[in-house]
Amino acid sequence: MNLFQIFQCLRDSARLNTSKNSLLYRYTYGLKPRNRRLSVNRHTEFVIDGFPRSGNTYSACIVECLTSNASFSHHQHNFSNIVDAIHYNIPILLLYRSPADIVPSLLLRNPYTVPNRIIRSWIYYYSTILDYKYDRLLTLSFDCLIANPQEYLNQFFVNSSLKPRLPVFDSHINNLIREKQVACNMNAESGNILRAPYPSQQKDIEKKRYKYQMSTKDTEETARISKSLYNLHVRL
Repeated sequence: MNLFQIFQCLRDSARLNTSKNSLLYRYTYGLKPRNRRLSVNRHTEFVIDGFPRSGNTYSACIVECLTSNASFSHHQHNFSNIVDAIHYNIPILLLYRSPADIVPSLLLRNPYTVPNRIIRSWIYYYSTILDYKYDRLLTLSFDCLIANPQEYLNQFFVNSSLKPRLPVFDSHINNLIREKQVACNMNAESGNILRAPYPSQQKDIEKKRYKYQMSTKDTEETARISKSLYNLHVRL
C-alpha cells in the first residue's frame, strides 16, 4: 500500500466514523455550505440518495430541471442523513448499483482508493439503512433509473404521495438534463471527462483497467443485500 492509499484509507475511515453519529455528522458535514443546503431538515419534501456512482447526479439533475422548487436532499452518501429523514418521516428513494460496477467507476475518479474498502463501505451503508425497516423507503436500481427515469421517478412520487410529476422525456428534455450534468461536472470536477457523471466511450475504455474480483464472502454478502434492496424496488 502506497502513501496515497494510506491517506485514502484514513480519510475513508474518518468519513465512516463520522457517519455513525448523526449529531457528529450534522456538525462536521455542516461546515460546508453545500452540505447544509443539501442535507435533510424538517422542511425537506423527499430524499433521493445512494452510494456514490449510483445515479445520484443524474436523478438530481432530472428533478432540478423538471420540477418547480422541489425541496429535496441528495448527494450526501451518508446514512446519518437517511436516519434524519426517517426521524422526520420523509419519503426516501434509495439508489443502488452493483458493487462490481461501482468499484471501477470510483477508481476512475480516484485510482488510489482501495477496492475492498469500497465494497465494505457499500455493504455497511446499505445494511445499516435496511436495518431500520422504514416503511417510507423505496429503492431504485441504477439500471432501471437509466432505462426509464421518467416512469420510475414518477412512480416514486405517486407511491409517496408527493406532488412533482415529470413530463415524458423528449430530445429537448434530454438535452436540458445533459447540460445540467455537464455544468455539475465543471463545478465539481473542473470538466474532467473521466470523472463526469455521464457515460462516454473514453470512460468505458478506462474502466476496463479497474475490473475487480470480489472475494467469495463479499460476493455472498452483497448478493444478500441486493436481494433485500430489490424487494423494496419501485414497481411500475
